[in-house]
Amino acid sequence: MDERKLGQEKVRYTGVVDVNIVLVSLFENPLRESGIDFLGEVLSGNKSAAIPTSTLLGAYHIATRYLSCSRDLIAKEIEEFLSLDSPAFVEDISIEAVKEAVNIAMAHNIESWDGYLVAMARSFKAPVIYSLDNDFKKIPDISLVVPFSEESVKEYHRWVEELLRR
Repeated sequence: MDERKLGQEKVRYTGVVDVNIVLVSLFENPLRESGIDFLGEVLSGNKSAAIPTSTLLGAYHIATRYLSCSRDLIAKEIEEFLSLDSPAFVEDISIEAVKEAVNIAMAHNIESWDGYLVAMARSFKAPVIYSLDNDFKKIPDISLVVPFSEESVKEYHRWVEELLRR
């Protein structure tokens, strides 16, 4: 499945968006504005990428459990994000996709979520995954694209490290 029907229009994806790209757009941090700008490009169709709706569950979990963000704030941000009507949103995860994700994760020694994104990208014949996660470099038929500047990513990582030390 490399395309999705939306009404009569077919949508083709050339990439898949990882949870960490969605995550940084949900709360105040050094990558927030860049994350919002990037996702705006995806949601408007200027950048052809799929956003699995399951990434919002992962973003909520990471933001509230590990980064100590307000549950109310993150829930509100996610509700607003999902209220945008965009063909970029892909309602996902079948049993077969989970099986394939686990097999990819095992074969490449990556996290199961990353295996799932690889499986989804392959199903769309989309060779790109937008992420901050270098594990995607292990996958020969997938190109990792970090949609933020290297300096912005370093600043974000320093910010997270400082936050976790508190």
